[in-house]
Amino acid sequence: MIHAYWIKGLANIRTHLGRSLLQIFATGLATALLSIGVLLLTGIEPALTYTARLVNSPHLWIRVGDKNPKAIYEEMTHQIDNIQAFTPLYIRQDTWIGYNQERLSAGAILLPTTTPEVGHLSLEKGRWPKSDVLEGVIEAGAADKLGLELIKEPLTISVLGQDHSLSIQITGIVRDMSQAAYPLSTPALVYLSPAAFQTLFPVEPETQEAFFGVQIADLTRAQETVSAINEFMGKRPFTMNSWRYVVNGLSSMTTALAGFLILFGAMALLATVLFIAGTTSADLFQQAQELGVLRATGWRVRQLQFLYIGQILLITLPGLTVGALIALILGRQALDQLVRVMGLQINQVTITTPLVLVWLGIPLLASIVVFRITWHIGRQSPATALSLGYRQSPSRFSHWVQSIRIPITFRLALMMFLNRPFSSLVAIVVLTVSVITIVFALILNATVTEFTTNPASWGYN
Repeated sequence: MIHAYWIKGLANIRTHLGRSLLQIFATGLATALLSIGVLLLTGIEPALTYTARLVNSPHLWIRVGDKNPKAIYEEMTHQIDNIQAFTPLYIRQDTWIGYNQERLSAGAILLPTTTPEVGHLSLEKGRWPKSDVLEGVIEAGAADKLGLELIKEPLTISVLGQDHSLSIQITGIVRDMSQAAYPLSTPALVYLSPAAFQTLFPVEPETQEAFFGVQIADLTRAQETVSAINEFMGKRPFTMNSWRYVVNGLSSMTTALAGFLILFGAMALLATVLFIAGTTSADLFQQAQELGVLRATGWRVRQLQFLYIGQILLITLPGLTVGALIALILGRQALDQLVRVMGLQINQVTITTPLVLVWLGIPLLASIVVFRITWHIGRQSPATALSLGYRQSPSRFSHWVQSIRIPITFRLALMMFLNRPFSSLVAIVVLTVSVITIVFALILNATVTEFTTNPASWGYN
């Protein structure tokens, strides 16, 4: 029997090869869009966790502007309880950086002489600078803006110091999880070796900007620790943020991008389901006599339903497989670009439960639709099917519409709607989703453009 299913299904696919290829394409498109959207929604947290473990990130970031931030840093390390570790104190000086014809307002940050146990920078390309050489690394967003493509050899940029500019060898591109990438956070950041920083800024200014991270020992007492830090800082100017504040701040953008893909994927899936329902109904009427012969020779109605379900699965599974592979390839690239804005790294794409549900749900939905469409095969005897074919009897709504007095145009339209309520409702939903998608795409494009060109208006600076 299974062999008969296989032969009959392949024969029908070969007969309607163009239609079958279109169904494979539609299924693959819906699978890819839905899967990429789900990957973007579910991939941020694993990237945050992986990066936090990679750099052993702190739980709090504290930024101060004071005459002597080093004294504040040293005093806090001895006075605040429930702190497991501190990052080094990162001193920042305002400057300008340039490469070719591009110039950017920037912040130059002093790197520690050794790799810190608790940090926030992860290397994307290249290598870390040597402490006794005029070298540095640059934040990924700033590197993109300058057009830096570090592959094998270091690149030279100009950095403006207190009284002169200096050529600095950029040995690597880094991602900074303490703030969003440039230009969402400004200014552009370049991280300099002690030798380069001291050469450019030999005199300490009256007021210095600095930041450092705090790793809390007992997270159940985190609020108590935050209160102690606030009390310690008193009236001195400072800001304190959670290690998650970049991810939380960009969550609306992430949801919008993923939501657009899922919405468009749902629209493609809806069109695919409608196409499958229409082609299955057409097959039933075209193959009425053939089905009558099969029933007369002993085939049961349930076996005929399984025949059509198997045929649809033969079509949808290749599309599902191709769509899933495309999603895993393109989804990783899209996810990497998204987490790059957040200063995060990804280890590998995680196949989560929602992603598996998408992959299982698409063939299941197609099977349910085909099962429902083929339900009325058993309503007619094999003899009737052989002589007249399959016909759906008029619904009660059709009789009711014929009895009311309304213009013939509205009566015909209402009869068509009520005779095919499922198809009519699906068409309405597809039209509605199309309008929503177009409006959403226009709003999303305007929002992302404004967000990237003028981040200060969204609270990023």
